[in-house]
Amino acid sequence: MKITEKTILIADTHYGENGIDKWQKHRKKLEKLNKLSFFELCNVAMLTKAISSDSTEVLHLGDYQEKAQEKYSAPITLELYLLKGNHDTSSDSLYKYLGLNVIKPKNNLFYQIATVNNIKIMFTHYPLFDNCEYDKKAKFYPQIKELEEIYLKESCNLNIHGHTHHRSSAFENGFNVGIDQTGLDLMNVGEVIKSWKKRIIDNT
Repeated sequence: MKITEKTILIADTHYGENGIDKWQKHRKKLEKLNKLSFFELCNVAMLTKAISSDSTEVLHLGDYQEKAQEKYSAPITLELYLLKGNHDTSSDSLYKYLGLNVIKPKNNLFYQIATVNNIKIMFTHYPLFDNCEYDKKAKFYPQIKELEEIYLKESCNLNIHGHTHHRSSAFENGFNVGIDQTGLDLMNVGEVIKSWKKRIIDNT
């Protein structure tokens, strides 16, 4: 896919995953308040953002759903691209059946690099340079280290990611776009760049 400033970002939806509501309790509150399922709320959020961004392309940075189910198909009016996370364990053909475009890995690593508004960005599921003790014990940790090497080798400026849900990135040049961080007010790439630049200025 060609990533632009209008590309809409989302991550960590975990549709239909058992137990997610127990540690992301606000999801149930949103469902009760809006009388819609969390899946429906995310679809409304993506479609709303598509109108305001004048874009139909959505980049999902992983953990769409663990077991692909037809009831969680992508909205037909959107071009939804999936950069797989550690919970996206179904086959590419199943995700394709649901209407998702699965981004192919490079040397078994899922990432995309794009330059937008003169900022070189590495898009990943996992946060880079986060030093999370939980992740250090996980089987995917070696992948994170490899991705960090690529980030440095490619002289990237910004890492846009998911995985950490409601927690902000510990890396000053990292930005979490997970649905539990942004809420239903999704961001596009241009907005993330502006917010990141403002954060850097505010912290200097």
